[in-house]
Amino acid sequence: MNFSEKHKCVFIHANKTAGRSISKALFGNQREHLTVKELFKLNPQHSEQDSRLEHFRTDPRYELLKKYWSHYFKFLIVRNPWDRKLSDFFFGKKHGIVNPNTNFITYINNNHLNNDIWNSPCIEWAEDENGVLDKNIFIGKFENLQNDFDYVCDKIGASRKVLPHINSTSHAPYWKYYTDEIKEMVGEKYKKDIKAFSYEFGK
Repeated sequence: MNFSEKHKCVFIHANKTAGRSISKALFGNQREHLTVKELFKLNPQHSEQDSRLEHFRTDPRYELLKKYWSHYFKFLIVRNPWDRKLSDFFFGKKHGIVNPNTNFITYINNNHLNNDIWNSPCIEWAEDENGVLDKNIFIGKFENLQNDFDYVCDKIGASRKVLPHINSTSHAPYWKYYTDEIKEMVGEKYKKDIKAFSYEFGK
């Protein structure tokens, strides 16, 4: 999650949605991943069991962000889940997270039951603790990235700029990697995104 006090905006950064490119272009830096639910559960008086969240707890800027949350323009970028999972696979191989000998079908089978934030639907990054998505959060699409980023820039009074391509991977169109079985597996796991944002396989 990244934010700007100057522009009074918050970027909810779901993984594999061009978040690094947006953070560099808009904020000049990248902060660690944080969901809306995690943000509002942070308690500066109590240590976090999850070490990933500990530095958020001790950073007073996040308490201020919670305080002024309703006054900030908030946005999330979502992505076709079948495409997103393939991008995650190639990213993992590129950075040594996924065994180089692992194929995509095996990767999906191994990750199907993994429900950590990195394997969650994009919409869950922006939902509150009751599973509700704030209607004031702007939802942009990876498939319309530059246009939606331009809209964000206009809303917050930032200069438009062409987004850089950071952490991009090279591969054939995503549908070429899917069997019917893993297509259905990903479709079931990410059905919230598919329903909420009208995604279809192959489009």
